[in-house]
Amino acid sequence: FPSQLSATTAVSSDKTALTASAAFYATAGSYAVNVTQLATAQKSFSYAYDTGTTFGQGSLSFTVGGVAQPVIDLTDQASYTLQEIGAKINDANMGVTATVISGIDGDRLILTGNKTGAGNDFSFTSTIAAPDSVPSGTTQHALTDQDTSPGLAVSSAADAIITIDGVEVSSDTNTFS
Repeated sequence: FPSQLSATTAVSSDKTALTASAAFYATAGSYAVNVTQLATAQKSFSYAYDTGTTFGQGSLSFTVGGVAQPVIDLTDQASYTLQEIGAKINDANMGVTATVISGIDGDRLILTGNKTGAGNDFSFTSTIAAPDSVPSGTTQHALTDQDTSPGLAVSSAADAIITIDGVEVSSDTNTFS
């Protein structure tokens, strides 16, 4: 195919902001591309709990990307640490990753969506009661209470947005075709 032998290339004037490639069938042109917003995954933080705080039995019900996930049952032992709850969430392999960060104010459960894009948000409910042990001088919070304090890297699931010659285009990832 002679048309496939002629190479078409794409060049970005700022490769730190945008990289480009061209298919063999691309037509020649010059475009002004502006990155307005990068795609992000949802990230939520629990309030801080004393290190070693345990939670009683119950269940967690997640909705990820608008789809209800199988209930995570936490009844196979008498109580659970944040690390054990996080492991149960990760074992469910439902599109949300749990980690625990031990900071100077206590332990926090961090939940992060596995996919970027506005349609990949998550929410959850729980029948697990709030623990009795919390850092001195703080309010007792349920696991479902999310801390939105300034300084935490809380983020909402959002699409990437660019403009091409002034025309706005979106993608649920940071890749556009």
